[in-house]
Order: sequence, then C-alpha cells, then structure tokens
Amino acid sequence: MKTLKTLKSLILILAFAFIAIGCSNSTSKNDSVEGNLPELMTKIYSGSERENGNLVNTEITDENLSYYTGLDSLDFKEGLASEPMINVDPHSVVLLRISDVSQVEDIKSQIKAKVDPRKWICVEVAPENVIVDNIGDLVVVIMDNNESAKLHENFKNLK
Repeated sequence: MKTLKTLKSLILILAFAFIAIGCSNSTSKNDSVEGNLPELMTKIYSGSERENGNLVNTEITDENLSYYTGLDSLDFKEGLASEPMINVDPHSVVLLRISDVSQVEDIKSQIKAKVDPRKWICVEVAPENVIVDNIGDLVVVIMDNNESAKLHENFKNLK
C-alpha cells in the first residue's frame, strides 16, 4: 500500500514537472519583445555613442528590403532601419518582425549570407562586425565597426 502511494506521488510530481517545463519552453510571450519598432530602436541605442547621433529611421518596405537585408523578398509584418543621414561612417541597425517564427533561423542565415557590409561603396563594415540575431519574431541586423557589441547587448536586453 505504501509503495502504491509513493508511486502515485512520484507520478504527480513528474506530471507537474513536465507541465512546468513545457510552459517555460513555449515560444509565446516569454520569447517575444513588445513595443513598437521606433521605441525598441531607441532602447537599442541607449547608452551608445550613437544615442544622440544624426540617425534617420526608415520604414522597410518590399522596395527597399534588399538594400537593408540583402534579401529580394521576405514575409514580414513590419520593419525599421536606422542609419546616419550622411554615410561617411558605415552604420546600420535593422529591426524586422517576421510573420512566421518557425522561419526565423533560416531567415537569419539568409540575411547573414546576403547582407552587404559594403553597401555604402566608399566605406564598409568588417564581416565580424555584422550581427544578425533574434528574440522571438524580432530579428535585428547590426552593422557597425565600433559599437556592434554594445548595440547587440542592448538588443538582447530588450527581452
């Protein structure tokens, strides 16, 4: 009788453990970043040298997608790019909300392979300073020779 009671208790504990693990691994709200893209972009620049720089935010559309990501087409909900008004200093931060989260890893690989760190013609970003990452459906592309690590850290802290 005591063995049966212990077995039932063990089964209950395991059931709760599986439920807890399943809930913590879900890709719902825990793995997404809330807020509009201009607000998120401001947070990414927080504390960086570029925080108060001459940056312009540009909405990403199907027409300019290739310039900012290297991809000719992509199923995305919204996008925003931030770059200097005058491109003597190579710098770009792109935020994209992807429509299908299950495609994020493939999309990141494609962007990493195709984005042009020499798109400014006279200046370029070193390949090791091109960062493509995500939190849930939010993908970031960072190209900056001096502050890519700081901007990336700020992005990771959005979660």
